[in-house]
Amino acid sequence: MSDVAINMPGDRSDDAPEEILEGKLIVTDPLEPKTRWESWLDSISDWVNPILVKESRQALKSRQFLATFTLLLACCWGWSLLGVAIRMPGIYYVPGGRFMLVGYFLILAIPLLIIIPFFAFRSLAAERDDGTFELLSISALRPWQIITGKLGSAALQMLILLSVLAPCMTFTYLLRGVDILFVVSILFYGAVLCMLLSCVGLLLATLTRARHWQVLISVAFILALGLVCVWVCFGGSVFINQAMAVIPFNQPEYWVGQACLLTAVGCLASILLLAASARISPRSENRSTRLRIAILVTHFAMLAWFSRYFFKFDGEVGLIAGYTFASTFLLMVTGSMMTGEDSLLSARVRRGLPKTTLGRAFLMLLYPGPGTGYLFAAANLIMIFVVALMLAVSKGFNGRNQEVEVLNFALVCASFGVFYLGLNRLILRLASRSTLTGPVLGFVSCVIMIGFGCLVPLTVQFSLAKYIPDSGDYTMIQLPNLFWTTVEVVDGNNYAEIGGLLHPLAAVVFVAAALVLLLNIVLLPASVHVRRVATPTRVQQEEAELNPQPEVEPQRQSPWD
Repeated sequence: MSDVAINMPGDRSDDAPEEILEGKLIVTDPLEPKTRWESWLDSISDWVNPILVKESRQALKSRQFLATFTLLLACCWGWSLLGVAIRMPGIYYVPGGRFMLVGYFLILAIPLLIIIPFFAFRSLAAERDDGTFELLSISALRPWQIITGKLGSAALQMLILLSVLAPCMTFTYLLRGVDILFVVSILFYGAVLCMLLSCVGLLLATLTRARHWQVLISVAFILALGLVCVWVCFGGSVFINQAMAVIPFNQPEYWVGQACLLTAVGCLASILLLAASARISPRSENRSTRLRIAILVTHFAMLAWFSRYFFKFDGEVGLIAGYTFASTFLLMVTGSMMTGEDSLLSARVRRGLPKTTLGRAFLMLLYPGPGTGYLFAAANLIMIFVVALMLAVSKGFNGRNQEVEVLNFALVCASFGVFYLGLNRLILRLASRSTLTGPVLGFVSCVIMIGFGCLVPLTVQFSLAKYIPDSGDYTMIQLPNLFWTTVEVVDGNNYAEIGGLLHPLAAVVFVAAALVLLLNIVLLPASVHVRRVATPTRVQQEEAELNPQPEVEPQRQSPWD
């Protein structure tokens, strides 16, 4: 019988692990301190997203990833041999890096811009189709963990595919004619665009649970990805061949511009991910506050960057118009979805409302509800015009024509935003009595309303062409037409300006927006005036059991304690 050695500082427990080493039975102590490396690995494993682990294992074992990886590797090898053969024997004397880089870029675009984003879309949509999403929803995983896990799986696949193409694209630097920073930029922005499209796919996967709508969204999304891929391939090929030499990598302003671009992408990706997380959250959760904070941060980031370039280029008023258009578009899209939110607040949400009157005055617009959502969007739209006016005044506004046009453009954009979002809120308020509304319905309703506001006046005016002289010109019938009215305000061919500052059409749209805003304020739902409720004792006990806090001995706070 072999010797038995028992290594234990105390009494051995029944579940102590046993190891056989050199014919001896070693019983290790489960309370033996771990090494620093093991402790570090344990702490890392606690932070790993389980959805990321599950999705990564499924994706890397799937036939889709194996086929994509094999085809990508074969295309890289094939183009490396074919491209060099085409350029022979001039490749020894003439730089051929750009020619080879274009081929690798086209090979890279297909998996990054089509396959991986569509995989992210299907990975979340399949959870609903297979009926496994209900199991995820009742688990301890939060909606944010589910969304980021799906995105992390797409990022892991992207990194594996980039590991195939990165050496080949770096090889083009040795063929001359290509800057290494340019190659790194292509790889980096390809990855950024891939992740952004994946975020869009995750949001689209949460829009509906009906199978027929899922099929329609899948077809539309794959077609949209194909168009984006074609556009990027065409633009990237032209840029590599013609514009690569003019990139000022040595200029600090170039890197400032890249920071501005990455800020925009990061803000947009955060809004998409938070919206997707809110879509799969239970109705009892607060699904609006984080998303509205992200929208507000995005608006302020846009304001900061546009202001920076406005003062740098000595008051270029075109930047005011750019800020106005971008901010109005963002708030029209997000505001239409906020006006379709549920007006009922759960007890869990009400327990998190502000306590004080001052807190309710400043923070209530960040909490769920269609009324607060509309006021949040309207406040930001009003701020757009105020900021445009302040920027114009800061550079010595003197009533020049170009500055007047930009300020009228800002006023009419903000007014149309407040007007159409307010009408959308009133319509959804009536519709909520007979049907269930939602952010998707709010967005669709706003788009249809703007469409009718443009098409109906055009149809009426052209139908009365024989009664209206010069029916092709702008008339007051086109006042609801968002696009034609805005162009007319900026152009100002048919109407004289009042006092050299305010266009009459801008004044009319402003009055209409003010009336709609006042009507919405009067008809605000009762959810805006809901007060905070106390947390029940049972909920406090459950929270204490789930999140136990260490007992702290009372300490003296003053000599009289």
